[in-house]
Amino acid sequence: ISAANSASGSGIYLNTSRNIAIRHTTASGNDESGVYLGGTKSATLQNLSLINNYDGVDFNQYTSSDLDRVVNSTGNKLINSSISKSEDSSVSLVNSQNNLIRGNQISDARIRVFSTDSDLVGNSIINISILDNSITNTSSGILIQDSSSTSDGTPNDVREIQLHNNTVDAAQRGNGNGVTLRDVTDITLRNNSISGFEENLMIEEIQINSADHSLEYFRHDIDTSNTVNGDPIYYRRNISDRTIAADSDAGFVGIVDSENVTARDLTLSNVAPGVLLVGSQNVTVQNISTQNTSRGVKGISLDNSK
Repeated sequence: ISAANSASGSGIYLNTSRNIAIRHTTASGNDESGVYLGGTKSATLQNLSLINNYDGVDFNQYTSSDLDRVVNSTGNKLINSSISKSEDSSVSLVNSQNNLIRGNQISDARIRVFSTDSDLVGNSIINISILDNSITNTSSGILIQDSSSTSDGTPNDVREIQLHNNTVDAAQRGNGNGVTLRDVTDITLRNNSISGFEENLMIEEIQINSADHSLEYFRHDIDTSNTVNGDPIYYRRNISDRTIAADSDAGFVGIVDSENVTARDLTLSNVAPGVLLVGSQNVTVQNISTQNTSRGVKGISLDNSK
């Protein structure tokens, strides 16, 4: 299915549909999506080949023309498919919930999860599972972002997203971003391998809606089964009386909601930042060397730390 026979600009275009299965289908060269799901529920997309579309698959929200009806895309699955050379994203999830992205081979494109500006009820991203995918030859691997707020400045809701057993590898060594968590909360990472990027892992807050930082944006569950350039990620929450030192071989250090913690004698590169300190007290940072990081050490809402 190509742009030549697709009036919508997408190869397959579904709005407010249910219980659809699309298997063993090729969509290429479409100006919009290879497959577009607007307000669609319980669709299964399996063994697809999506090549050179603007987006490979777009899980989106259906909004009626008079804005009085909003339907989110929920309970959908994209599994065991091949997606390459997307102009924007291999998989785009916008204001959708309870979707599964599993076992896909993705090249020269990214997975993007984000919410959009709106006061409409339902503008949220909740419970997305991104599992067992290979994302290679890309300048941006996985971007999870609340890129929006309502008219009163309140952020939308992007949370409860699971990244497990994904391989994310750069197209060109030392360029682009691997996994980026931006203005989101409660993200779980397990057994992900991220390598070759200028910034393999970036965790940041860019929407500051009050005098205080939103510490929830740093409350994630990330253990040492995750690696950057082969080195384990140490992202520690609610710990006390601990030291993270050279023998850890840490590739990234995050200390959140903790006390009496020391990070010392570490060499960190290609992450943003190298050491992230949030909502903690009595933290000591000593003898840290960072290379190719946008910030070597970043501290937010610290008390009695040095």
